[in-house]
Amino acid sequence: MKKTTEPQYRALIGQLLSTPDIGALDGDRVQIAKEDTDLPQRFVEWINAYERKAILEEVMKVEFSGAKEQFVASEHFTETEFYLGDNFKSLMVPKVEGPQGPSTLLVEKALRKLSDTEIIKVKGGKGKVVTSLSELRYLLFLQSKGPGGPQGALLTDGSWNRFYIEGVDGVLYQVSADWDDDRWRLSADDLGYYGLNVGRRLVSRN
Repeated sequence: MKKTTEPQYRALIGQLLSTPDIGALDGDRVQIAKEDTDLPQRFVEWINAYERKAILEEVMKVEFSGAKEQFVASEHFTETEFYLGDNFKSLMVPKVEGPQGPSTLLVEKALRKLSDTEIIKVKGGKGKVVTSLSELRYLLFLQSKGPGGPQGALLTDGSWNRFYIEGVDGVLYQVSADWDDDRWRLSADDLGYYGLNVGRRLVSRN
């Protein structure tokens, strides 16, 4: 592994501080610095945070109190209450989640069109983006009346709200929720199937 010298650190810091456009940075220099095993962890976290700020803007945080009992998805996601896509029915509805502690959900909006790969990378890996079906259900409950409900974290104009949730097979999928006239529509697709357009929202754990 090529080591990053102190002058290179200083040059990189200068770039980070002087440009508001992450696309203008020397990508090779940033990548070498991030892969340098001797690079202080605080500096790595700073670079990651800088990159994330350039493509995602925080909208709000929502506190989830947790689930003391098992969350049986089939009891909470029914076709009388939601429009369920075929993949959501086969991959998410059969799932049973164990009890879950409290969490803080971070809601962000995309500042440009993003791929799953970009989102997962800048957030720090799949473990940093994954949420649960019980957290999804909680946010949907807060806005069960869609546009007529209380102010919530999710868009209700027909735009997608993106979650990353593991299916019953243990694989991570992109889950989208959008309001469709009278109820929420839910779909689950392989990573990379849809990008996240400008202004659309992403929900992850803070």
